[in-house]
Amino acid sequence: MATITRQSEFLPVVGPSQSESQPYWTFWGRWKEAVSEFWFTSSLTRACCCVDPSVQQEAQLRRRQHKAVRESLLYTLDYRGDTSIITATMNDLADEGHVMLQDAAPDPASPTVRTDLGPTFTTLTVYDPETHFRWQQPPAPPRPGQRRALNPLKFVPRFSAAVIVELRSRLGQLPASIPGNKLIVEREALRLMRKYSVREVDAVCHLPSIISCYFNEDIHYRVETSVARMSRFQRWLLDIDKPQPAFTPLT
Repeated sequence: MATITRQSEFLPVVGPSQSESQPYWTFWGRWKEAVSEFWFTSSLTRACCCVDPSVQQEAQLRRRQHKAVRESLLYTLDYRGDTSIITATMNDLADEGHVMLQDAAPDPASPTVRTDLGPTFTTLTVYDPETHFRWQQPPAPPRPGQRRALNPLKFVPRFSAAVIVELRSRLGQLPASIPGNKLIVEREALRLMRKYSVREVDAVCHLPSIISCYFNEDIHYRVETSVARMSRFQRWLLDIDKPQPAFTPLT
């Protein structure tokens, strides 16, 4: 009897319109965008109508942030022994020179190297492919008279996406229509960031985008909730009787 080799079938998570770098816009949407850009950023309207362009610029920045978070939600990464996707993301950022973790105090017993995998001591992380474990080096003690470094705060879309993935893996997808769910997501996000020793300023900076993208970025649910976006004629052609609910919990 011949042995049949079975191969797994892999399908995309979302359709081509969602995976593209630029979303699909209609002519009416592009026209409104152009009018909004002219009205709120033009020097003429600023002089005649006292228009403040800061709100328009912040709205555009918010759109770019959400777009970057949505793109990050489509990718996974190797944990390499880390305890969660949050730890893995912050370790990658530390390797790139952007530290979001709280400084760990040096261990008196081992002042140079620690080998425990806890999320507390992750100031400088190096991955050794031969031994397959991560080791951490505590920060060097400050010299006498040395001032603290003042670094600019940065928004990291990968980090917001990592927290959202952790939240959805623990809470599922809570609907925003039920009162109290936003408070649950906020408290759980803060608890997770404290658990993995995220610096307070980075936690506060990313918290608004985490809450907003958790309820609004439905990239993981687009395929399953596609029937809700169909017209009645399209559902009739496909023999789908009842429309499915929109972006709501699937369980």
